[in-house]
Amino acid sequence: LELAGQAASESYQNQAAIDLLTRALALAGNPSQRLDLLLAREAVFERLGQRDNQRGDLDESAQLADNLADPGRQAVAALRLANLLRVVGKLQESLATLDAATGFARQARDLPAEARVWLLRGMIAFQKGDYDVANQQLTTSYTLATDSEVRTTAAEAHYNLGNCALVNED
Repeated sequence: LELAGQAASESYQNQAAIDLLTRALALAGNPSQRLDLLLAREAVFERLGQRDNQRGDLDESAQLADNLADPGRQAVAALRLANLLRVVGKLQESLATLDAATGFARQARDLPAEARVWLLRGMIAFQKGDYDVANQQLTTSYTLATDSEVRTTAAEAHYNLGNCALVNED
C-alpha cells in the first residue's frame, strides 16, 4: 500500500494516493513507518490545498518525531509546519516554528534543513515587506544550500533573491 501510494502520488493521482496511504496508515504499527506515511500523505494534501488535513498530518508527525527523539525528522516536521503556517498567513507562528526547526537541524547537523529554515525566514521577511532582511536571509540560505549541494533549495533561494532585487529595482 505504501509503494502504491507513493507511485500514485508521483503520477499526480492524488485521490488514489490519499486513499492508499490512508489504508497503509491503518495497518502501520511501527511509529517510524507511520511518520513516513503521514509525511507522504501530507505532501498530497499540500498539493491539493487541503490545509486542515495537512495540518492534522503535520501535528501527528511532529508528535511522532518527538516521541522518536529524532532531531532530523523533528526538523522535517517543523519545516513543513512552518511552511504551511507561512502559506496561510500565520507568519509569527511560522517564525516560532522555524526557531524549533533551527534547533533540530543543528542538533542533527543537517545543513540542508538549516538552508531550508533560512529560505522560509527570507520568504516571510519578503512577505512582511522587509526586503533587506529577506535579502540577507535568502543569501544565507543560498550559501548553505550551495555548500551542501541541495539544488532545489539553492534555486528557490536564488529565485527569491531575484524578487528582492526586482522590488529594489536592482
